Amino acid sequence: MRVCAGKHGSRRLESLKGDLTRPTGDKVKEAIFSSIGPYFDGGVMLDLFGGSGGMALEAISRGMDYAFICDKNKAAIQVIKKNIEILHEQANTSVMQADYHKVLPCLKNERFRLVYLDPPYAMHVYEEIMKYLQENKMLTDDAYVICESDSKVDLPVRIGTLEKYKEKVYGKSKIHMYKGVSE
Repeated sequence: MRVCAGKHGSRRLESLKGDLTRPTGDKVKEAIFSSIGPYFDGGVMLDLFGGSGGMALEAISRGMDYAFICDKNKAAIQVIKKNIEILHEQANTSVMQADYHKVLPCLKNERFRLVYLDPPYAMHVYEEIMKYLQENKMLTDDAYVICESDSKVDLPVRIGTLEKYKEKVYGKSKIHMYKGVSE
């Protein structure tokens, strides 16, 4: 696994051993970022089910100012911290080890420009989390919410003020891309 582009482009990252996480492949990562940018002029990102932290670190490499990377798995947190050290991005990241139910209330004062949701495929929490983010005004007006799910999962076209503008299947995964729309 590597950072695809930006200031850390081509730098290798560690991934979690075993099958506890599914690191987002370089091809999928590149497609996602090409679709939403591909580069940022600042902003804050939330990677709620961080795994290795690869998506958040890619966003920082491409110009995002700051990223909150969360995971409840202790081994994942260790890998995330190691990857942050590899790229010397300690000042631009916060790592939180907790379940998303505990993390979200702690971040209520943040406003995210990019949110990446890649929970274990058996968890169907995308709508719940997107509604929570909107109800608590945690998204910027130009925010993107990207969801990675099992390829068989269908998510609504619209969730609150978020509207799906793109959906694509990559093998066993499906990427759902949402952007805010005005009422």
